[in-house]
Amino acid sequence: MIYDSNRRSLEGKISALSSAQGPHSVAGQPPTGELMRMIQSILMELEKNPDNVDLQVQAGNAYFDIGQFDKAVGYYKGASALAPDNAEILIDMGVSHFNLGQLDSALVFMQQALQIEDGHKQGLYNIGIVYYNLGRFDQAIQAWNELIQKHTNSAEAQAAKEFIEQLKKQQSGT
Repeated sequence: MIYDSNRRSLEGKISALSSAQGPHSVAGQPPTGELMRMIQSILMELEKNPDNVDLQVQAGNAYFDIGQFDKAVGYYKGASALAPDNAEILIDMGVSHFNLGQLDSALVFMQQALQIEDGHKQGLYNIGIVYYNLGRFDQAIQAWNELIQKHTNSAEAQAAKEFIEQLKKQQSGT
């Protein structure tokens, strides 16, 4: 399974784009009372300590988990303002923008993350996905090839190899 920086599989996040409708979880189910209590607890702590990067990220993750990607982006932006050199936060913000269908914004944040942490495994994988969805296939292949070169035995690299093979088949018409 391919994971982004905050323990979520990118494939799950991609499928969330088509299933997310308002305040629903990634699986399309309404958020549980327990999850809503957790969010309220995080938000209460955040009111007391608004400069806490971890709480900002937790709030972003929680809103991401219930499919409220716009709110997730807001908290990731807050976390990024406090920790501008954190590639993980930028990747999560990029994936949230991806789920909102804002591919150009997703690309910007993925690129920023890779400038901070060159060769970031999930960053290379995710940026390949974004390039693919933008129809920029050569750039997708380039990102995935770099991933394969730098992280040869990773699950992300194995998935990237499969994507490249499928893309080349599509391009050749076979």
